[in-house]
Amino acid sequence: MFRKKGAGDWKLSVEHAEKVPSLPIIGHALRNDLQTGPSNRPSIFAQEQAVESREWDSKQRSVLAVRWNADGNYCLSCGKDSTIKLWNPFKSMCVALFSGHGRDVTDVDCAGDSEHFVSSSFDKQVLLWDVPNTAIVRRFRGHAGRVNCVKLNEEGTVAVSGSVDGTARIWDLRSRSYEPIQVLAEPSDTITSVQISKTEIAVGSADGFVYRYDIVAGKLRRDYVASEVCSFMLADGCLLVQSQDGNLRLLDANGGSLLGTFAGHTVTEYRADCQMTLSKVYATCESGNVICWDLVSQKTVGRIPVREGMPLSGFDIYKNGLVAAAGQKIFLRPILA
Repeated sequence: MFRKKGAGDWKLSVEHAEKVPSLPIIGHALRNDLQTGPSNRPSIFAQEQAVESREWDSKQRSVLAVRWNADGNYCLSCGKDSTIKLWNPFKSMCVALFSGHGRDVTDVDCAGDSEHFVSSSFDKQVLLWDVPNTAIVRRFRGHAGRVNCVKLNEEGTVAVSGSVDGTARIWDLRSRSYEPIQVLAEPSDTITSVQISKTEIAVGSADGFVYRYDIVAGKLRRDYVASEVCSFMLADGCLLVQSQDGNLRLLDANGGSLLGTFAGHTVTEYRADCQMTLSKVYATCESGNVICWDLVSQKTVGRIPVREGMPLSGFDIYKNGLVAAAGQKIFLRPILA
């Protein structure tokens, strides 16, 4: 659908459709739980209201990640002070404080009902939280090193976490067992990013590969980008990958060929984040901006200024609103039309 005319095979070494003999999740009852659906809650974005630019001090020493909740009414931030905060970004107001991790909280992801979320931390744990009661529901241990990232399916039944120990672990949030359903140990370096789609669990690693586990067919696909994977995003038929060498690439999810590249942002020392909509591609720049490109033409269509001169630790998009973090500050910005 998004194939650029004349695009050839770009990959250096990509192995496709390898059989994975050790995938016990194949055929597991939880396979159907990865099917996600939209939240039924009304959102402030339902009327397509204009988003006003705001910024405020999180008082979390440094914010490592910021995420919208499922309906776009609130956002979650996690910081180096080992806390997670729930915000009303349209009023710059802290709604709730969650404490329970022992060290820096690296990532957070909210369930589709906005009643629960999961978090990861330097303390090697993944926690499941109850939002109304600001309480910890479950603690999952097993990683041998700090946990860099975590993703939750929208129904709140399966979580995937990635760690510096080179493994991704799949957790059943409904079971009473504290053992993971599966340990994905194919990566040979730090796990930097994880994603869950309807049929795949994907893992990005510092070894330069994005590993995509097809839970229906029981196969593993590997896409190689020749540099550490900072972040990536799965979409229908394509894969957007930001690597540490500064390249932002759009790959064909089925054949692995290069569909397009996006240039104009600076990535040298800091980890860059990227996201994609049906018509736009967004990525952080070390200048403190979020760069926006047209998906089809790969041309830069604008910059969203966030905090000039300071690299962004992360951002998230919901319809016409963007939340981002730099240092200990959180920013709300309107999306470019």
